[in-house]
Amino acid sequence: MSAMRRTIAIFVALLLASAIFVLPPARDAGAWGFSQNGSFTLLNEYRAHHGRRVLRNSPSLRNKAQAWAEYLARLDRLVHSNLPHGVPPVWTSLAENVGYGANYRRIHTMWVRSDSHRVNMLNPRFDSVGVGMAWSGSNRLYAVHVFADFTMF
Repeated sequence: MSAMRRTIAIFVALLLASAIFVLPPARDAGAWGFSQNGSFTLLNEYRAHHGRRVLRNSPSLRNKAQAWAEYLARLDRLVHSNLPHGVPPVWTSLAENVGYGANYRRIHTMWVRSDSHRVNMLNPRFDSVGVGMAWSGSNRLYAVHVFADFTMF
C-alpha cells in the first residue's frame, strides 16, 4: 500500500471513528432529527436575542418530548401530557409547549406570538429543554418542548 493510500485510509478511519462519538443514534424515543435540531436552535437563538441563557439539551426531557409528540401525531390532535411523568424528580420548575404546523419554523412562530407559549420559551429559571417532533398521517408536524429547571439548592 502506498504512503498516500495509507494516509487516506487512516484519515477515513479517524473520520468514521469520530462520527461515532459526535452523531446521535439513528432512531430511538429521543432520536435527534433535522426538525428537532432546527427547533432547538431557533429556541436558543430566540432566548439569546432576549438576553436569556442558552438551554441545555436534556436527554430525559427529549425522550419525554419525543414520546409525547409521537402520541399526539397518532391522535392527530393537541393535548398536554402529565408533565412530571417521565421527568427525573430533581426539577424545581416544569413547563410544556405543544403545537402542530407545516414545519418547525411555523410552529416556532406560532409559539412566539402566543403569550403563554412565549412565557415558557423565555422563562429565565429554565436551564434545560427536550424537543420532540413527529409527523401525523394527515401530514401535520407535531412539536413538543418540555422545559425544566434542574438547579438544585
